[in-house]
Amino acid sequence: MEWLYKRGLIADTIKKFKLGWDGKNITIPIFDANGDCVNFKLKRDPTLPSGSKGMYSILGRGRKRLFNEIILKQKLEYVIISEGEWDCMLLDQYGYYAITSTGGASSFDKNWVEAFEDIKKVYICYDQDRNLAGQNGLLKTAKLFTNKGITTYPVELPHPSSITNDYLEKIDITDYFIKLKNTKDDFQKLLDNTKQYISKINTEKSIIHPISLKELMTKKFPQVKWLVEKLLPSEGIIALSGQPSAYKTWLILYLAIHLAKGEIVFDRYITSKTGVLIVDEETGEPWIKERIMKMQADQELPIYLLSKTGFKLTESSVKDLIIVCQEYKIGLIIFDSLLRIHTARDENDAVEMAKVFSLFQKLNKETITIIFTHHNRKQGLFRSSNPSQDMRGSSDILAAVDCHLAIERKEEMIIVYQTKLRQGEEVKPFRLDVISD
Repeated sequence: MEWLYKRGLIADTIKKFKLGWDGKNITIPIFDANGDCVNFKLKRDPTLPSGSKGMYSILGRGRKRLFNEIILKQKLEYVIISEGEWDCMLLDQYGYYAITSTGGASSFDKNWVEAFEDIKKVYICYDQDRNLAGQNGLLKTAKLFTNKGITTYPVELPHPSSITNDYLEKIDITDYFIKLKNTKDDFQKLLDNTKQYISKINTEKSIIHPISLKELMTKKFPQVKWLVEKLLPSEGIIALSGQPSAYKTWLILYLAIHLAKGEIVFDRYITSKTGVLIVDEETGEPWIKERIMKMQADQELPIYLLSKTGFKLTESSVKDLIIVCQEYKIGLIIFDSLLRIHTARDENDAVEMAKVFSLFQKLNKETITIIFTHHNRKQGLFRSSNPSQDMRGSSDILAAVDCHLAIERKEEMIIVYQTKLRQGEEVKPFRLDVISD
């Protein structure tokens, strides 16, 4: 009893909270909101050196709870959340509505916060520790309330370093009244001068500025530009995929010739005339020349070729491509194929492939359209019914492109499937006849 008296507790408080002695420990019963005893906190005999510190709960029933929870059944104007049962009981003795977690400074449970919603002022008065344990616990608890839209008031006790006549590791509420000999009036002034907690999240200016639906609906956007109307978007990234020997190279040469002339393609789609650069790492100059001759293309067309140069898509090569495109008035670059020009360690790795497409996007920003050829996976017994799923590599490839054309060879005929068009509705599959000499 003497130890409890030294902590400032009087007989009425000891009786009110039903403190006891089991022969080895001071016992503190823990009651729930209905007044039922659900656990005990035990304080080892403080007169013994080995038991002078620490408290523990009965094994098997030691989950954290609110101590003095029964006060929440009342209609309260305020409440003080303290750090520990001793401080809570002392505040109650001084006439304050106080409550605490049985688990310590950082143990306040987010599920308890709703019980405080109708209380006008929630004060949090935790220990001032040299190791900042109490201060950190206070901030953690305050954030739980802020997340639920409840304002809290963090009470700042004197820091132990401010006490010059004694070295203290911490100052708690009991120390404030007993060791520092402060009065209830002093503590009330402390409460009155406490300002509400404002999270840094609420005060810092964010670089993220969302717009409302109303703002979106009033915005005016430029019309979609087309390289091939309703088929290939301008200033976008376009994938052309198929199995080997599916006429992919023939098709990109056909597109290059007609776009360089500004002629209708496939007898139905209007084009925008532009210079074309073909970065060929698949075929080679002799075979490109042979195919161009078979297609009877005008040699004066603004089509330029980089063939079998070992080209790799890098930050440096993108800068060079931009200079070339500006010099030669090129609006379309065709890469044959993606596999040969990217530097990703693994084309099945979404993160690696995202880096590749960020380089394509730098070309897009300079109003350059990208078409690349890509291979399909080897056909197995169970082929996907969606041609877009046949492309080899990461699914991020399809996610990153604006348009995907999948081609399927059937003898001397090609079926073209448009599986994706970010700028509009995909066209229905159509057939192209291959006419050879």
